[in-house]
Amino acid sequence: MDVIDKIASVAVDEKIDRPKKDIVIESITIDTYQQDTSSSN
Repeated sequence: MDVIDKIASVAVDEKIDRPKKDIVIESITIDTYQQDTSSSN
């Protein structure tokens, strides 16, 4: 959530409702997980 908080806190040009500076994500990692199909009911 740190990234989301940083994006949410950037300065915004209120006339056009956009960030004053471009926001660039320099790298991203996507993790995949197996779905747990066991039932604990």
